[in-house]
Amino acid sequence: MRSEAWEREQELVDVFNAGWIKAKALKSKWIDPKALERKQAWIDTIVRFEATHAVTLIWNPEDGRLGLQQVHIDARQVHCRIDRALMGRSFNLLSVSERSGYVGFTEHPETNTHAHLAWRVPVEHHARFEDVLKDWWDRLHPYGEATVEVIYDAAGWASYISKDQWRLPHSEDAALFLASNTADR
Repeated sequence: MRSEAWEREQELVDVFNAGWIKAKALKSKWIDPKALERKQAWIDTIVRFEATHAVTLIWNPEDGRLGLQQVHIDARQVHCRIDRALMGRSFNLLSVSERSGYVGFTEHPETNTHAHLAWRVPVEHHARFEDVLKDWWDRLHPYGEATVEVIYDAAGWASYISKDQWRLPHSEDAALFLASNTADR
């Protein structure tokens, strides 16, 4: 019979080994260089977006399953509600540069669905953005959770939210990529 201490030690060994294997793979070119170029392209794109806030949306659906289509619908819905709350009833008549926008990726769509987003918010709305986003997310998904932080290291956040893109075939990027209709300014 194994002790709890032994099992904890084995978990730490497994975590260390997984990190070591990934580091070795990166150094030894086990990974297709084009995959790493694609990841860097995502990072560059997200940095050029000039986001102001790092947002993580967590669904925690009651039945445990959530499709990618629903993720896209919910992200668009919360975006519209945030812009209306911050900018007023005629938010959709404002220019793209006057509205908020987001880009990011969905992670683990089959298990604990969540999305990491780089959200650009006009300066005059920074003070209210976090409260408005959390309020609307709670209304849409009472079992979900939303976190918001000001971005101080755009390249670091971009690298984090695109962390799984180096492993995916190019065809899967589009399904996991999230972007508001105001992302292109």
